[in-house]
Amino acid sequence: MFKIDPHHWFWSRSGVPRRALLPLAGLFAAAKSLLLASILLAALLPSAGAALARDAGSPHSVEAWPRSEPASALPKLALEPMSDRSFPGQAIHPDTAAPILWSQPQSLPALKLRPLPDAELLLFEPAGCQAPPSDYSPVRAGPRMLSARTLAMLAYAAQLYGGRLDITGEAVLPSPRSAAEQENPDPGGEYGVVDLAVVERADGRVLYEEIDPLIRALRAAGFAAWLRDRAELNPKSEAYVHAVAIGDRQLSDEALAQLSGPDGYFHGGRGLGGNVLVPDPHGGPVLCRWMYQPAAADLRAGPALAGPAVTEPRWEMRLQAVAESFITSDPEATAELARQLGYLSSGQEDPSNMCGPLSAAILREAGLLPASVGPVANLKSYWLANPVTNGRPWSLFPADQYQVYRFQTGTDRFDFADWPLLPGDFVYTYAGRGSFSHMFVVTEVDTSGRAYTVTNQLQPDGGYLVQRVLLYDPQEHEAGVLHSPCLECGSWRRRTGLGGFDVLRRRDLGQPSGTEVVHTVLPGETLPRIAGAYGSTLAALAERNEFNNPLALQVGEQLLISVNLPLAGPEDPAPSASINDAASLAPTQLTRPSH
Repeated sequence: MFKIDPHHWFWSRSGVPRRALLPLAGLFAAAKSLLLASILLAALLPSAGAALARDAGSPHSVEAWPRSEPASALPKLALEPMSDRSFPGQAIHPDTAAPILWSQPQSLPALKLRPLPDAELLLFEPAGCQAPPSDYSPVRAGPRMLSARTLAMLAYAAQLYGGRLDITGEAVLPSPRSAAEQENPDPGGEYGVVDLAVVERADGRVLYEEIDPLIRALRAAGFAAWLRDRAELNPKSEAYVHAVAIGDRQLSDEALAQLSGPDGYFHGGRGLGGNVLVPDPHGGPVLCRWMYQPAAADLRAGPALAGPAVTEPRWEMRLQAVAESFITSDPEATAELARQLGYLSSGQEDPSNMCGPLSAAILREAGLLPASVGPVANLKSYWLANPVTNGRPWSLFPADQYQVYRFQTGTDRFDFADWPLLPGDFVYTYAGRGSFSHMFVVTEVDTSGRAYTVTNQLQPDGGYLVQRVLLYDPQEHEAGVLHSPCLECGSWRRRTGLGGFDVLRRRDLGQPSGTEVVHTVLPGETLPRIAGAYGSTLAALAERNEFNNPLALQVGEQLLISVNLPLAGPEDPAPSASINDAASLAPTQLTRPSH
């Protein structure tokens, strides 16, 4: 039966905290998911088995080499979700488990392995997956020796990537081994490992805008790949992308540990080789069907059973769950959270000025930032940000994807019933004659239009808590921190927002329910992931698009997507009413410099 199982490999990869999945599990009835998948398959394919058979023998995108014969049986392998770290005093619902990861990890319990469901039940393969050849003869790529298999994988990744970096030539970095050592018939497992330069030679700038497209392409082509950022490994280390060829039979023990060790790629880690999990900032592994056999050889699956899954968490649900995982119950826990966010890299972080970094951390963990690396993903960029004096944080967000609305009316007098806030809105309130400016993300809007955030709140005793806070209630004017006169209950009225406020809103997700947007399929994406990212459904995607094979989308394929659709079943929570009522008024739309 299809269901939300927090122990399932799918949810382990999703990034949603296990403690947030448990209360959501009852919201998704098993029959609903099974029916949805059946409708999609019946409408578009003669049968799931036939589709999988065709998929095994036909390309999904550009061919770079002859495809290998499909394995007769796919090994069953998946990972238990890692235990997230917590600290004393963190608020944890009694029905939930540990909270989400924030920054530096603490020790984690031993990994446990679970089997994957049968291939026929996995249904959806990431776009761009293609099995590599089996040629291990040594070849030269720029200054480095690789196997023909690795070079072919790089060539295919280059086609998927299509960016400015020459990843089969100039961008390939030399091996730390000498030339004589590289020519040795036993290269020490190095021919399946490659490092790629991502620094502009002219000015030394890290090309952060190239990183996400490059990582997506490398992972779809069969590499475990990560950015090693400047000064990440040591104070003098330069930025580069590190890639390990999955399934390479000649990999060294060190490279294998980067795949399957406690901090390995298959576990959602950064592959740094340590004994604790450092979360992968690039979204977790891309698992193609051809990878299951080498993955099983590396990870040695256990006998436990696992149920299949065909859904991805919707972006609104992920946002709410992630935000609530940051809630604390005492000032000591809040101070520890500020330190764990690490936005000053000095241990001097303070709960009184963490609102910007906390807002960015919520968006980052929910997968709602426009990039996984670079200035927009660096929490320090949000510390003491001010759009008027230093341009941040709005200057970090690409103007073609986001719109900034500026209101001169103070939040204490503004009528949010006429221009409601939406989930995912990033708000900056100007102090004016008040006490402080503030940043927060709208993390939830309920069926009655009440808007909520999770943010740092000053308490009567002078300490700080991170709390779920009602911003306003359109039916009750003096309810919520923006309007309430109750100073004892943490009101912001006449303390912030007196100088007006800004709202940063995504252009696509800020549209009324049912609005159609065009999405170009990226390497590693699946139909359920795309549906979840836009708040759509598989049925809606099937109705508006003609697929060659919905189980394996083609990279570059364009889809019409109806965004922010109501959740399907009567047992599901109703969608936010304010999504349908979004902004027909005309606040000032700011013009920002291009980036």
